[in-house]
Amino acid sequence: MKTLAFLLAALLAQGEAAPPPPTSMYDGPCYWVLSMISHPPNPTQYLPSCDADGNFSVMQCWKAIEVCWCVDPKTGCEVSGTKVHGERPDCTVHTRREEEHGDDHDDDHYHKDDHEHEDDHEHDDDHYHKDDHEVEHEYKHEYKHEYEPMPEPMPEPDKKSSCHEGWTPFYDHCYIFIDSPKCWVKAELYCQYMDANLASITCSQTNHFLQGLSKADTHDFPETWVGANNAVQACSWFWSDGSKFDYEDWYSDMYKTREDSCLKINYGYQNKWGAAGCNDTLPFICSKPIQHWVPMIHDEIPPEIYH
Repeated sequence: MKTLAFLLAALLAQGEAAPPPPTSMYDGPCYWVLSMISHPPNPTQYLPSCDADGNFSVMQCWKAIEVCWCVDPKTGCEVSGTKVHGERPDCTVHTRREEEHGDDHDDDHYHKDDHEHEDDHEHDDDHYHKDDHEVEHEYKHEYKHEYEPMPEPMPEPDKKSSCHEGWTPFYDHCYIFIDSPKCWVKAELYCQYMDANLASITCSQTNHFLQGLSKADTHDFPETWVGANNAVQACSWFWSDGSKFDYEDWYSDMYKTREDSCLKINYGYQNKWGAAGCNDTLPFICSKPIQHWVPMIHDEIPPEIYH
């Protein structure tokens, strides 16, 4: 945060008025990505495979280059070490590992219950010398875990109401495209005012999603700011929200090594990543975790920052 604060202070510039928020629908992460790909798609383009629920199929293949890999069905992000050429990986092994991990916890629970029941028999004689209310009270206290249910697992976010109005949910984050050009620092401050940051991109599915979000109802993919820059240290990129910079989609490596730059998407005819001077003004995308959003309480945009 200190690094980001230093960067913002160093690059802060004049801004513009706040635009009205857009709206959009959500049909599942994989369906969303497919719906945002221009049609007809390029024959060599990678198209994700979806399951019946709109999530990503656990195995994805790029037919044009004969490569397949396993993914997280919720995010579409690649499972490390599973990519193979000319073959199909066994993606079920990752599901089995999760199930076996869960079974191990179940076994521990059963062993623990058996042990506790054995301890109970040692105290049976004491129970006979107490009235019914005392016995019931001690029994419930001793076997508290049987009377108090385990906490329910966290539910899946409500796809239609988990984000503030005007924001679009994608997996565990909410996103909004702001079609009001600003310099990079101004855009980051605008996002922070909404308890967010400029969006980070950590896998190809998020990359495709943000391309579609910026396209909206138009036929164009406008060059758009996201949350990475190398203004603090030359050739060293970082995301403003602290995410690891371990996924890249550069139009050319020359942009990766360009100094004092900020990251934009939808560059060139392939809609790749490019680098631009941070004082350039572009539309931008903000993002924040779904579980952290709160209703907006601000009545107006601070004039000292946004006007």
